[in-house]
Amino acid sequence: MSVIYDRAGQLADSVIRAIGFSPEAFTLTEQDRSVLTDAANEALRTAWARQKWPLLMRVEPRRYRPTWAVGTAYAAGQEVWHGTAYWICLKADTGTEPGTDAAVWGAPATFIPFIQLEQPWETWPIDDNGFDLAAFAWEEDPRLNPGLQPIAGCTVWMDSIVLPQDAPDLVYIRFMPRCPQLDFTEWSATTPYDAGDVRYHTASGRCWGAVRDNTGVVPGTSAADWTEIGVPRFMSKYIRQVILAQWRTEDAGRYQSEGAAARALEEMERECFERSGVAQGARWGGFRRRE
Repeated sequence: MSVIYDRAGQLADSVIRAIGFSPEAFTLTEQDRSVLTDAANEALRTAWARQKWPLLMRVEPRRYRPTWAVGTAYAAGQEVWHGTAYWICLKADTGTEPGTDAAVWGAPATFIPFIQLEQPWETWPIDDNGFDLAAFAWEEDPRLNPGLQPIAGCTVWMDSIVLPQDAPDLVYIRFMPRCPQLDFTEWSATTPYDAGDVRYHTASGRCWGAVRDNTGVVPGTSAADWTEIGVPRFMSKYIRQVILAQWRTEDAGRYQSEGAAARALEEMERECFERSGVAQGARWGGFRRRE
């Protein structure tokens, strides 16, 4: 089941309408943008950490080290995957193919199979709360093998998930991607942006994350420079109520919105698990948790 994402602008517009203004006639002040940013991220983080949402879970193959690349400079001690094995660089080198020169590449004396929460060569980093150690990795694709048991013995060490020594060279993992971050600060054509920076582009009504360092590249015109950051639609109602609670200054309105947010969170949990066919707290995406 694919997840539908709402634009950040849709979220902002719905909040503006809820406080009695027309989005077309309402100009966000710096204070408004700050409230939107802080409240939206607070709500996102709360929702993301509360459950391992079946709708957001991904299953994909992962190796423990990056694939060797001919043009990359390697330092002594770096490990890579190439061909059918993992290799360790014995001395600084660029261009020597593992397996062709024993003085440059060899078999690691001790190899630890671990998957970092964020591996630079992978598209999706793993959220800190987005995995279940008892049902994290499989020897084959669990979607094609419903009765396959997950690999037992996975542990967390620092920023990585360590698998047992007898784990295969490639495993299929199940995880929830890292929680997105929104920022309603307006994009500027003259500001240099670093990879990972997030800005709001009013003309498109979207939040964009910088893929790489850039200056003056209009968000939405180059996928190599900017990627859109949205909000899972099933979370939008809850996030909107949290923002309203922060936006409203009068006590009555704030308490009303806080109560509505709490109810929206409970409703979101119930509907998400029902639509996924997963008994809340008992099963994860069709695979029973090991206690």
